[in-house]
Amino acid sequence: MSKIQKIIAIGTALTTIVSMSGLTYFAPIAAAKTTAELEAEIAALMASLDALKAELAKLTGTPAATYEGIPADFEFTKLLKKGSKGDEVKYLQIVLQEEVGEDVVGAADGSFGPKTDKATKQFQGDNDLKADGIVGKNTRAVLNALLVAVPPVAELTVASISPASNATSVAVGSNVTITLSMAVDSATVTADSVKLTAGTTAVAAATTVSDKTITIDPTADLAENTTYTVTLTTAVKATDGTALKAESSSSFSTGETVVPPVTGGLTVKLVGPVSAMIPIGSSAEFLKASLLSDVDAKILSLTVTAGGLGAVTQVDSVVLYVDGVRKGSVKDINSSGYAAFNLSTPIELKAGIASELLIKATIASGTAASTYSLAITEIVSDGVTVSGLPVRGNEMSATTATLGTLTFSAGSTPADVNLGDKDAVIANFKVSNDNIEDIKIERITLKRDTSLATIIKDSDIENLELWYAGAVVATTEKIVDNYITFTLATPVTIQKNQSNKVFTVKADIIGGAGYDIRIKLDSTADVFATGLTKKYPSTIAGSYAGAAIDVNAGVVTIEKVNAPNEKIRSGAQTDVVFGTFNITANSGNEVEITTLKLTIVATDESTASAVVEYTETENWEVYDSTTGLTYDLTYDSSETGNSASYKTYENNDPGLLMQSGETHALIVRADTTSIAANAGYTVSIDSVSGGDLVLRETADETSITDITPNSVSLKKVTIQGAGITFSINALSAAYDAVIGAEDVQIVDFNVKTNATSPVKITELQFDDEGANTIDSTVVSAFKLFAYGSDTPIKVVSASQLSSEEITFSDLSVTIPASTTARYILTVSLVSDTANNGKVLKYDISGYTAEDADPTFGGDSVYDTTNDSDSDGDIVVAQLVSARTVTIRSVGMLYVDIYNTDSNVNTDTYVIGGTTGNYLAAIKVRAANESVKIEDLAVYASYASVGNVFSSLSLYDQDGNLLKQASNVAQTTTFEDINYVVPTSSKVLYLKGSAYAIGKDQAGAVDRGTFASDISWRAQGIVAAGNSSGASLVTGDLDGDGGTAGEIVFDTDGDGAYDEASGDAAYTAVSNKAYAVASRIADVEFVNTNGGYNVASSLTTSGTYNAAIIKVTNSAYSNTLATGDVLKTVLQTVKIKLTYDASTVIGAVTLQRINGAAASALAINASSTPTAGTKYLNFDLTASGFSVDDEIAASDSAYYLIQVPVTLQDVTAQNDWIQIDLDLLDGTAGALDADADATGANFKWQDGTDATAKYPLRIKGKIKVEGVKIIEVAR
Repeated sequence: MSKIQKIIAIGTALTTIVSMSGLTYFAPIAAAKTTAELEAEIAALMASLDALKAELAKLTGTPAATYEGIPADFEFTKLLKKGSKGDEVKYLQIVLQEEVGEDVVGAADGSFGPKTDKATKQFQGDNDLKADGIVGKNTRAVLNALLVAVPPVAELTVASISPASNATSVAVGSNVTITLSMAVDSATVTADSVKLTAGTTAVAAATTVSDKTITIDPTADLAENTTYTVTLTTAVKATDGTALKAESSSSFSTGETVVPPVTGGLTVKLVGPVSAMIPIGSSAEFLKASLLSDVDAKILSLTVTAGGLGAVTQVDSVVLYVDGVRKGSVKDINSSGYAAFNLSTPIELKAGIASELLIKATIASGTAASTYSLAITEIVSDGVTVSGLPVRGNEMSATTATLGTLTFSAGSTPADVNLGDKDAVIANFKVSNDNIEDIKIERITLKRDTSLATIIKDSDIENLELWYAGAVVATTEKIVDNYITFTLATPVTIQKNQSNKVFTVKADIIGGAGYDIRIKLDSTADVFATGLTKKYPSTIAGSYAGAAIDVNAGVVTIEKVNAPNEKIRSGAQTDVVFGTFNITANSGNEVEITTLKLTIVATDESTASAVVEYTETENWEVYDSTTGLTYDLTYDSSETGNSASYKTYENNDPGLLMQSGETHALIVRADTTSIAANAGYTVSIDSVSGGDLVLRETADETSITDITPNSVSLKKVTIQGAGITFSINALSAAYDAVIGAEDVQIVDFNVKTNATSPVKITELQFDDEGANTIDSTVVSAFKLFAYGSDTPIKVVSASQLSSEEITFSDLSVTIPASTTARYILTVSLVSDTANNGKVLKYDISGYTAEDADPTFGGDSVYDTTNDSDSDGDIVVAQLVSARTVTIRSVGMLYVDIYNTDSNVNTDTYVIGGTTGNYLAAIKVRAANESVKIEDLAVYASYASVGNVFSSLSLYDQDGNLLKQASNVAQTTTFEDINYVVPTSSKVLYLKGSAYAIGKDQAGAVDRGTFASDISWRAQGIVAAGNSSGASLVTGDLDGDGGTAGEIVFDTDGDGAYDEASGDAAYTAVSNKAYAVASRIADVEFVNTNGGYNVASSLTTSGTYNAAIIKVTNSAYSNTLATGDVLKTVLQTVKIKLTYDASTVIGAVTLQRINGAAASALAINASSTPTAGTKYLNFDLTASGFSVDDEIAASDSAYYLIQVPVTLQDVTAQNDWIQIDLDLLDGTAGALDADADATGANFKWQDGTDATAKYPLRIKGKIKVEGVKIIEVAR
């Protein structure tokens, strides 16, 4: 018995008991009883009553909607059946998941499909209802009873996170606010249980708890154009001990602080991504740009140009996406350094609406590590002026990384489909993951293959779904420009070592009879996937090109064409199109349609009776655009199944003649009446086999039964008046602005129009909600901007303030139908220190808008969501900006050493005589206002630094030289640099030119002055507010993170700016640089050199060439002190030898190819060898320096390692050996024959007269792995 049946049964029993107890009178008692007998009987009945009440209480609980995802006050009111869509269907599916089973109903996607139909019938059967799959009055009664009958379960869940998931252009000063379903135990909120991260880096922040709300307040502003993720683990608990139901995470990305500039055509502006390390061989995001035009525009072609230090021809697979949709074909950068995209389908831009262009590319596998960038250098439009070019993306550092790889391959071939099929399988592909890391797939774009001779059109397929593991993971309504874009709301994770995980694409086939479908993966760049360990874009391999699938059809076919407008204007209109049925006859003879019957299902129609026609529409007809004839449809009031919202219209003798091979486009249309307001209509040929479409051959009157599909349903067309909806976008909750600041953003908002009409806004009002009185002594002007423009729509003087409300009147801002437009309200502050500490917090308080369609005469338009009484006044507190602006009298400056910058993220060597060497990165950020740095000093850890570097230079992050200092000292000051720091982070680079080394060279110095690692710190900054002009002073180091007017240094390099008393007024130190006369530039294993080849396998006992080490020297022109040629010297080489337990190793030797040999002591001399790892040292200079130890400038030396092997386990063939170098950056270690994993792979000198050095400091390389040589059958 179901839960609802139990409730009904108990209720019946209670009624009976209450009646019998005399509380309700039904009939007199037949025979008299004694008082004692009656009292005993009543006591028994009352005991039963109490028991049943207790059981009922358990079943019913507290009246509340307890199904997660269903609003508390929700009630089922609509007729639902197969084909229905919307929130009410979604809530039905949520109930069915609980009552019938999620495996039966599937995902709660708001679409009433076969699974929902099956689950509904099962639910109806369980509850003694008619199992017809239609949610009518009786079924709704049971469902609504369940909504108040199911007891609530106390669960701790995340109710909301702000900024919202996938939000973009979030202000860098934003806090993160998390609201949970229950009061939170603050003791469980820790750095491990609640985290804010950028990639794998934790963001320093103060986290507080108030009732149900957790607030993360970053210590410093977030970085621009960066993706952040907030994560809550199940360690978070409510105050009653209830743990968070499931780990929750949400990501958002920041934008730029300044409103994008320039109007007067199409403006292109860089919005990301920031410079980063990218893996070679994987498709990575190189450039994001906003495209904003002040008129409707089309981009016909664009040119992408490559830059950076790497070879431009190594930039492959360049692809474009606009607002997430793939555009154009895949291009490689050519030998001239560019790729030209000629777009067969132009990029269309709406006036005033910004679009985002994303450019991805792949650095070819096998490419050496280097830097690359992409730029948009040319755009050809349809006549619109383009400004902002070239737009250059930030430089990316390509590096070799061992990443997880997803390999795509074809799955099983889908069967042919039939015209009219729902949820037809049109593609199956498999994805396999290697053994490196788990990988999450976030987006996949597939392509409709257009190379077939008989290929279907984009419009022949709709309602596409991507399935994985038996569930829908992504949907898209249609194919756009041949591409199918699936964005996975919840990414699918393919675990490492998983193979052949099957993805299926399903869709509705609404056209294309007699044609073919073939789906393929056009480019590996179309898979957006990220490794969960390395956090890099994953490598995508393999391919997928599905087989061609036929779309079959009968002698007569019906194809639908949905109405051109799914939303139509309210009020009286004639010949409104509700869709088209294309009917084609291929019988070989003339055919006549003798009956045409259409089912029309309505929602929100004012008709209250089943026996009369709809009242908001009239004059239904079918217009044959092939012949120009019109066929009236009459309402059949006798049709079984008719209701107030389900009616049949028919023509039983149209006499419509069709010749074989002809297609007749039958357009369904009607007139809307003057009372038409919000009704929606879905037109269908419900059942061909049931007589809704009857055809016969005129020659012999033979009926035609081979008609496909059996039913066709057009998309719903809804009557709707013009409308708008205001909404507030995220801005940082707390924002400091300095007196005199211009254009401080205080409200960021959207205006969304519905699909029926453009809307013109003629007036907007904004009101202050802050504690202080805002007047013209505080604010000088208010400005309204369209987002993406630096030219205001209107400026209003603060003298126009009325009770702190400002009005923008006489506006003429027109927003097209079905468009979301974004706007910014800013203030300009009065420069008066008396305003220090005052706050502003504004909301949208009122508006005036009208229908911009001239046909409807400027009717007033209202926001019914935020203006419930449609009077132009926004409900108080409905649209309040999250931002509270606090006015400060002066700015402040944050300074730290940025040791994670890709240019300086490791210790390095500087070769004497070279220039432009990166020494340190200094990150600076202003607050309250931009700050001008006038002077900046750097301090070197080495007192004699002036004998090493001839000059130091300071550059900004765009490569502009700010100042050069030739008088290098331990403290070097750059004066009058006058660099303006914005309220977002910027990086300054310290570079140095080193003196040459040796005899008779210009400026050459004695190498003794070079014998030290040198690190740097920033200090001695002189700065002032750029707007206020007030000088800044070094902070008092009280641990408060700084206050207005201070320069705050991060002295410990943790990024927290939480220094306390006792810390000095300078930054942490940079990574180290050591000046040398020469250096080893690279080390790698090669397979062949000088007639020697590395063994590919072990076959018999003997001596094997186990490895060849290639050591490459750098380029330089330094000499010895004598003036003789200077060469890099190798003194010792230490290798890692790994082998199997059964393998016996003899005396290993190392020799320079064509040189002498250096021996290591024999190992494993005992008869019972030990498996494992041995580190062997080779002393190349034991007998003094020789030519074998020296490598000339820009030259390479090759060293052969030979290993004597005695194979032991002949049958098992388990013997193997491998040579590795895993201590490239090691330090000095003991020289012994059986050393451990300490020390360094190389002891080397930059010339025979230099001191020994150990670490190689090759950027991006700390080890190299050799080849495992395995025993094979012999």
